[in-house]
Amino acid sequence: MVFNRTNGKNVLYEYVEHKQLTKHTISGTISDRGRPTEGIIVEISNANCGIRSVTNSNGVFSIQAYGPDVVLRIGYDKDNNDALEYDRPNYPKEYCVSSVISDVTDLSVDISTL
Repeated sequence: MVFNRTNGKNVLYEYVEHKQLTKHTISGTISDRGRPTEGIIVEISNANCGIRSVTNSNGVFSIQAYGPDVVLRIGYDKDNNDALEYDRPNYPKEYCVSSVISDVTDLSVDISTL
């Protein structure tokens, strides 16, 4: 497959195999210095609108994504426009979940360490 980029360059990909991908649930809690963080957005790194979760009062989130490696982008969307805000230092934060070949539950992320 050849993709023509808008900058005039081409990218060539070789089609190696065909198979059905399985979507997995990634769920857990987001905390800050050990305290649950309510209202923070957790989305997959490609920022595809709609593939996100908002933590509840216990910091719990649940999102579905394809593996095997998923980068979660964690931040705030104050104006609710489906785009994370960059107005806080060091936000959004990123957290990699590796080897996602089945559902991942009880993930615990403390954003103060990212």
